[in-house]
Amino acid sequence: MTSDKDAVHTDLVDAVTAVVDQCLEDTRAVEVGQDNWYPDLLFRQETFIVHETADDVTIQVSSEAEADLTESMAGSESYYKQISDARPRLEDELNARNFVTEGYSDPETGEGRLRVFGWDHDPSWFEQGDYMKVYRWRTPIEVVHVSPPGEQPPEDRPLPVTGDGEYIGADTLHLYLRGNRGGEYLIDYDDDVASLYQRDSDTSETLTKSSEPGKTIFVGNPETGPRQTG
Repeated sequence: MTSDKDAVHTDLVDAVTAVVDQCLEDTRAVEVGQDNWYPDLLFRQETFIVHETADDVTIQVSSEAEADLTESMAGSESYYKQISDARPRLEDELNARNFVTEGYSDPETGEGRLRVFGWDHDPSWFEQGDYMKVYRWRTPIEVVHVSPPGEQPPEDRPLPVTGDGEYIGADTLHLYLRGNRGGEYLIDYDDDVASLYQRDSDTSETLTKSSEPGKTIFVGNPETGPRQTG
């Protein structure tokens, strides 16, 4: 999945960068890094003295006329432009486009950071070959088969069972998923509720329920990724 990881990260960076370009008047304010599969945005603070919070940005400019702040050090002056509330402004724009984000402060510098995990979509939106992030799992899982409501799943893709050993029928949407380390998972989607099941062991023929995730997140960019080029 290494090549997939690189491609998906690039697709997601493209989508995020497009929003940065629209939202911030100076795109130097944000440096796009990588955390696992996901873009990790750094809101730059280039001053020697901290004048701002993790929500703000200061970037160096060439003249006093452009500057909001001036710093003197070793007989020379440096000029900085301040962009207040850069992080919450960008996060609001991303969230308005259904991106799922997580803001935090850099533990060493105190600069603002923002992880972007992907797009919030319900399970019915996903297709085979997509990558899905579920709640706090760091690594997304791949959708390997979609069984629409009313369609019997393949024999090698077992349906989940309830606590009393009864199979859940094929009248709901099922997404079969594969983890990075070979784990097998299934999402049953019924009446806007997603239930996540997983196989207890390699020898088990059934899947048992583990949780009801509040979000299922598409990792990638549907406008430029495999959905468009595949």
